[in-house]
Amino acid sequence: MDSDSETAPLLSERASSQHHVTASQFLPVSFLASLGMAATVATTIYAYADLLCTDPTACEDSEQSAYAAVVAIANGLAHTIAILILGPLQHLVNRYLRAGLFLWIICRAASVVCLVIGVAARSVPIAVSGRVFEGLASDNLLHFNLNTIYVSLTSSTRKEASRPIAASLALYMLGTAVAPIAVTVFRSYTASFTTALMIFALTIAYLAVFVRQPVRYATCTASNESAQPGWHKSPLQVLLSPLRPFYVNRTAIPYGLSLLLYTAVQGHLFPVIMVFASIRFHFGTFENGLIVSTAAICAAFQISFQVYVAPMLVRFGHWLGWGHPDISRVQHQDRNAVVGALVLQMVALSAITQVRSPIQLYLAVALSSAGLAVPAFFKAHFVSFMPNAPQAISALTFMESVGGLISPFVLGAWQAVIPGASVFFLAVALLGTTLGLFLVACLLHSSGRH
Repeated sequence: MDSDSETAPLLSERASSQHHVTASQFLPVSFLASLGMAATVATTIYAYADLLCTDPTACEDSEQSAYAAVVAIANGLAHTIAILILGPLQHLVNRYLRAGLFLWIICRAASVVCLVIGVAARSVPIAVSGRVFEGLASDNLLHFNLNTIYVSLTSSTRKEASRPIAASLALYMLGTAVAPIAVTVFRSYTASFTTALMIFALTIAYLAVFVRQPVRYATCTASNESAQPGWHKSPLQVLLSPLRPFYVNRTAIPYGLSLLLYTAVQGHLFPVIMVFASIRFHFGTFENGLIVSTAAICAAFQISFQVYVAPMLVRFGHWLGWGHPDISRVQHQDRNAVVGALVLQMVALSAITQVRSPIQLYLAVALSSAGLAVPAFFKAHFVSFMPNAPQAISALTFMESVGGLISPFVLGAWQAVIPGASVFFLAVALLGTTLGLFLVACLLHSSGRH
């Protein structure tokens, strides 16, 4: 099916009714949502500690084991819910563009409310039930909602979506860098609870007041989808509908497997680094928090440099007569960014096995943060040639959610059974496989065009 003929009616319809709405208007939502999540990190830590420990500021070993078990169950529940909700959420967003964001904010706020009620009632099940709402408002689903908006509001070539997708992730990383500070500043769950709700309320107000657009639109894509044989809207097929781009285009499957494997590594990589640092250098909460902040800030800087500064430097060089524009390089810049980021992270993780001091570890973490930028450039590359960009985003989000679900059982299980630096060699091997799958997918795509 020709991509332009399939998407042109949808895009022209949106352009006529939403010409005043731009993708950049949604960028602050990424930062605000990330700040709200940073505040809820503190809420989660202190709420569960208050529930499970006699002294929340100093849990005993047995209490820490109970805490770890409850958190593991809650995390698994959240990831499972995120996978189950993606199909229905995709159909909702097809009709109400902002509905997914409003739903995400409300559910994330509800997860915090459940925690507070659970603590007040001294009920672990009520507190854990908050993870159901957290599953409805995972970070993957936040990026899904935002990225769907970005690709829906940009041109029919979808190349314009690359910049807002990357900028959104950079802003999200800046908010993530605040999380360790939030844990230090908010010494009780009530303080972080209040702050989180205020941030989420501000986010809803921003969407309602400053991002004005028709709330509902009909999509010819949705009708086309329902007309496809074997893809009627039964419950199971709605659940699996995000995978439709792989069902229609089998050569795109290596892309999905590549992102799944990447997320399986990335989803638990920094907890693994923090455990390693705690054992090797006796890091505490502050030092481990600094690892997260260092990685997030460096990733945000790298993305910003690549998206905004590097193109300006290239244009300035051309203006001075230093070289000539390379069309092929411009066309493949997202692909090259993915390859470069994965290689840098593989080098950094190999270096971590040889660190002898905390400063060396922080330098390796800063270099490893290049890998955090992969999803933005990966998605921008993938949607640039897929016939239906919003469905492509859904397919990649599904693979990310599955990868996030299995991530603790990959690196986490290895580190538990074989302590030491060997877990980083496993991560390098898996990232190498990720890179191999990505390059195979690129090769299949390139050969299919000729």
